[in-house]
Amino acid sequence: MRKLLIAIAGTAALAACAIPELSEEEARAMSSLDLCQTMAWARTVNDWQRINRSRTELIRRGAVSKRDLADIDAKEIRTGMRDYVAVCSWGPFSDINRSGGSYGSFDQYVMYPMGTYVYTRNGKVDSWQQ
Repeated sequence: MRKLLIAIAGTAALAACAIPELSEEEARAMSSLDLCQTMAWARTVNDWQRINRSRTELIRRGAVSKRDLADIDAKEIRTGMRDYVAVCSWGPFSDINRSGGSYGSFDQYVMYPMGTYVYTRNGKVDSWQQ
């Protein structure tokens, strides 16, 4: 019973410290990668305002296709998709390891909390490891 009361009190305290809404102006100023990272974190706490604002902005700027949106909703990734779309789908990421050379730029996204890796080449998904 005591644990239940502590859990309820903790939930009430978190609700009292609500995160301010994401404004349209803030969303427009964010990169597509930042919007997807925001969307992915918002999914972890069911913050529908941030999810919808991020999604709406990505659609407004033409950064996602209908296929991308279907993949995001299904939480799937595919080779050839933009790196930020993979973050929208599988994110959030905890780290990005970057490298590059004469063959292009290579990024490894470390997805949190899944512990999976998404590898991109020149901004597009090349492979992943679960």
